[in-house]
Amino acid sequence: MIVGEIWEDRKELLDQIKASPFHDKITLIDEYVPDEKVNLYFSAADVVVLPYLRASQSGIAHIAMSFGKPVVVSEVGGLKESMANYEGTVFVPPADIDSIREAILSQFGERKHYEAPDQKWDRIINCYIELIQSI
Repeated sequence: MIVGEIWEDRKELLDQIKASPFHDKITLIDEYVPDEKVNLYFSAADVVVLPYLRASQSGIAHIAMSFGKPVVVSEVGGLKESMANYEGTVFVPPADIDSIREAILSQFGERKHYEAPDQKWDRIINCYIELIQSI
C-alpha cells in the first residue's frame, strides 16, 4: 500500500506503479488520511517508508514509532535527531533509490515490534511538576 496525499507529480508515480511487475499487488490510496483511518493503515503496514527529500520533523514517523513499526527514513533535517533513538529506524541517504529498496527488503519477514523511545515531553512535564510543587 502506498498511503497518503500526493503533493507532487502524481502521474509519475502512477506510471511507475503501472510499469512495476507487481502492479497488481500495489494499492495506491491518494488522500489525506483522516484520524479514523490512521489505526487501519499503520496496523496493516509491515514497514513505514518516508523517502523525504527535505523535512524538519515528521508526525508520520512518530505515529509509526507508537505502532512499533520499522521506519525507513531519509536522513534529512531534524529526522536524524528525532529518529536516532528508535531501534526500528533505518536511515537512508535522500533520493538514493537503491538504498531505499535495500532497506525495505531488509525488513520483510522480520515482523519485529519495536519499543518507542522515552518521550522527552513526559520527562519535561515531570520536571515542571517537580519545580511547581517545590515553589
